[in-house]
Amino acid sequence: MDHIAFLETLAVMVISATVLILLLRRLRLPTIVLCIAAGLAIGPLLGIVSFDEVAPYAGPAGSVADATPTPETGGEAAPSEPTAGDASHADSAAHQIEEISHLGIVLLLFLVGLELSFDRLRDLGRVTLVAGGGQIGITFLVGLVIAAALAPLAEIGTLEVMLLAAAFVFSSTVVVVRLLEQRGELSTLHGRIAVGVLLLQDLAVILCLTVLHGFDGSGEGESVGIASALAKMPIAFLGMAVMLGLAVLASKYLLERPFAWAARNGQTLVVWGIAWCLAFVGLASLLGLSAEIGAFLAGISLAQLPCVHDLARRLQPLMAFFIALFFVSLGAGMDLADAIDVWPVALALCLFVLLVKPAIVAWLVARSGYGERTAFLSGLSLGQVSEFSFILAAMAHEKGLLGDKALAIVGLVGLVSIVVSAATIGRADAVATSAKRRGLLRWLRAIPEPPSPAPPPASGHVVVAGMNAMGRRIAEALVANGERVLAIDTDPRKLRGVPCRTVQGSLDDEQVIAASSLAGARLAISALQIDEVNDLFAYRCRRLGVPCIVHAFDGSLVEELRRQGVEHLVDSKMQGNLRLVTSLAELGIVVP
Repeated sequence: MDHIAFLETLAVMVISATVLILLLRRLRLPTIVLCIAAGLAIGPLLGIVSFDEVAPYAGPAGSVADATPTPETGGEAAPSEPTAGDASHADSAAHQIEEISHLGIVLLLFLVGLELSFDRLRDLGRVTLVAGGGQIGITFLVGLVIAAALAPLAEIGTLEVMLLAAAFVFSSTVVVVRLLEQRGELSTLHGRIAVGVLLLQDLAVILCLTVLHGFDGSGEGESVGIASALAKMPIAFLGMAVMLGLAVLASKYLLERPFAWAARNGQTLVVWGIAWCLAFVGLASLLGLSAEIGAFLAGISLAQLPCVHDLARRLQPLMAFFIALFFVSLGAGMDLADAIDVWPVALALCLFVLLVKPAIVAWLVARSGYGERTAFLSGLSLGQVSEFSFILAAMAHEKGLLGDKALAIVGLVGLVSIVVSAATIGRADAVATSAKRRGLLRWLRAIPEPPSPAPPPASGHVVVAGMNAMGRRIAEALVANGERVLAIDTDPRKLRGVPCRTVQGSLDDEQVIAASSLAGARLAISALQIDEVNDLFAYRCRRLGVPCIVHAFDGSLVEELRRQGVEHLVDSKMQGNLRLVTSLAELGIVVP
């Protein structure tokens, strides 16, 4: 009956997270926080799901096997302890939950890799290297000093101090990108700087995972474990270099045409993307690397392709489910007693993450030649703990490198910092204005704000969606008439040869809308024959105040499109009938 125990546990975890998200959606808290809170509710608080059943990456100290009686512990189990059969069922359920959670992490790393296009890194260049690289190094060193000073209070060892310092280096890509996107600040100067720093942090995460993977979790002591990991690192980094070389070569010479064909069908694109990810995961296993590293490098290889935005959008819901399960599991596996014991240490480290880390980023951005407001907003965006911090802590806990109290510290600092950071990012302009008025930005010694190195968002152009025969002729006619045109389509083949700027992707993707600068367009035209997409397109144009023309390929859709505020409709069927009647009249077959 192991599968029943697993399904029951899975159902409880998914339902609890869903209910909590629905109840607290007005607070606009990040989903990560709500999933961990749901895990805390069904685990330590209510005891609906036991810690041993769901703890992801459960280490030797927290595994179900420890609950079973052994000759060393006195033979028979006490009446309150689970029997060997119960432990077997729990262990099986825990293992299955762990595998599903792990799949979410693999998909998350794959999606992070999909964001790491070389063009995006080149776009910011120096500031990404200075602010990102400097922030990683300085934050780790400062965090190391603070964690070491607090170590006696939390009763944690030297290796745990190093792991805590490493965990607090990283900021949340998921939270920051989502909040900046909601505020429409993803394409602003400070938004692009924050994303550039996050991408560099993601590269550092992979290095940390590579090092952590070298520990075998044998429990032979810190010095033996560190020596063993150091001995494996050259081979691990060599394997990583080989895989990175394969990823770049495949992206340049192998993948573009097959994935251009697959992009014609969304389901095919998803299947091919996951298959490529799993192929790299398998290769990573053969080279002695972790699955996460393989998934990340697979994402990098696909990030250079035109279809990457469409693939990332379609994978988001799948990843969201699995990663939510991981965070529910993480919350259910926390020990509240440990969290209560270490709350003063966690509070001190929260202040470090919320205040010191953003200050480091802001100072480095100012040293790169940007103004104080841009520097301050860039730093403010990165004042939280990353989802990768939880992942690193959980993996270290699995290998016996991080104790329960240290894991509780990461959990508390992560929850508090993400909630507070989400609130401050939501009021970033007001916070920056208030800080400037009080003279709190003078220490940055920033130069006057320079002009943005990136071109301003396009405006006054015409957006044409759907490069079928009609859309292509419209785009060509507008270009011939001297208009600036931007063409959109999901099929890269249809965009070839179009005499204007192009964006590959779907109109229901926020990134595609942002890339097309729809808000600044003087006119938007859809030649598509997909009624749901046309409805959404018309709705967005109405919200942005952009006049739009939509292809009414089906007469039954005309009234709905007019209700959406469409100024003009193209009825191709009626126009075709009129042209046919005119041709027949010219031939004398019918009387017009």
